[in-house]
Amino acid sequence: INYHDQPGVELSKKNMRKAVKEAKGLADVEIIPAELSGLADAIKKLGVSVAKEIAFGKFKRASERKAFVQDIILKGLNGVAPSTKIKRIWFSQEAGPREINPEGNFDIWVNSLDNPGNADINTGTSGGLFGIYRSSEGESLTKENLLVSLIILCGPTITLIARTTIGGEPWVYDFVYDHNQAAFVARQRGGRETSIIEMKYKGSELAIQGRYSEWPPALRDFMEVEQRRTGKKVRISESVADLYEMLIKGGLIAQPLNLGDALVWGSVIEVAGGMSLIMTQEGPISTQDIVLSPGDFRPEQLHYSYFGNTDVM
Repeated sequence: INYHDQPGVELSKKNMRKAVKEAKGLADVEIIPAELSGLADAIKKLGVSVAKEIAFGKFKRASERKAFVQDIILKGLNGVAPSTKIKRIWFSQEAGPREINPEGNFDIWVNSLDNPGNADINTGTSGGLFGIYRSSEGESLTKENLLVSLIILCGPTITLIARTTIGGEPWVYDFVYDHNQAAFVARQRGGRETSIIEMKYKGSELAIQGRYSEWPPALRDFMEVEQRRTGKKVRISESVADLYEMLIKGGLIAQPLNLGDALVWGSVIEVAGGMSLIMTQEGPISTQDIVLSPGDFRPEQLHYSYFGNTDVM
C-alpha cells in the first residue's frame, strides 16, 4: 500500500489502521515518503553494516567500540550526502551540527547507540537513533520539522522501528531484517503480518535505567508501590533494546538523556500511544515541546526523561 501515490485519498484513522493491518507483504520502503526514500535506505544499510562490523570487531574499551560505530555512521552519511540532500549532521555528543552540504534540505540527528555486554565487551546491542528533519532557516530542530524517526537495533536480530506519517496520520512500524531477502520485512505477530506498534500496558515489568540510589525520590516511591501492587520485580535497564521491549509490552522507562535524544525518543513513544516527559528546572514538560538550537544545546547536560504508557505516566 503506497498512499503517497494517492494524494486525493482520505481515510479515517480506523479505516487506515484496518487497511494497513490487512496488507500482506508490507515493505518498509512503502512507509517512507518518496523524497526521503534514498536517505532512509542509506540509514538502513548503515544499520546492517554496523551489525556486521561489530560482529567481527575486537574491542578493549567501550569508548573504543562506540567511536568505531560513530565512525561507520559518519562515513556512510558523508558518502551519500550530495545525492540525498543532507545539509547538516547533528551528533548527540556534539554541541552543534556539522555542515555537510549548503544546498541540502535535511538535518540528520544521530546517536550511535551502543551497549556492550557486561561480561564481554564484544557482545551486546548496537545500532543507531536517527531523526530526519526538514532544515529550517533558524536551524532549530522541533517536532514540527521532524519528518521521520528511525531506530535500528542490532542484536541477535536486526530490528527497524520507523515513525512516519501516512495519509496525514503518524504511525510507528516494526520491521526485522531478513538476511535471505537482504531487506527489512514486517514482523510477524500471532501468525499475522502486521507492523503497526500500539503500546498497550499489560502490567509487564517496568524497566528503569540507572542505579536505584540515583533515581529521583518520587520515582522510588512510585516503583515501591507499583511493585507491591503487581508483585513484579523492577528490572534495571542496561540496554537501548529496552525501548523496543517497552513499545511491545508496555511499562515505563526513566533515564537521563540530553534534549536532542529525548526529542526523537519521545516522537516514537507518543505516536505509539504513549507519553513522554522530561524534567527541567521549570518542571516537567513534554519532550515534544523541546526546541533544539545550535547555540543553546549542551550535549553533556542530561535531564531525567520518562517514557511510558499514558496510564502509568
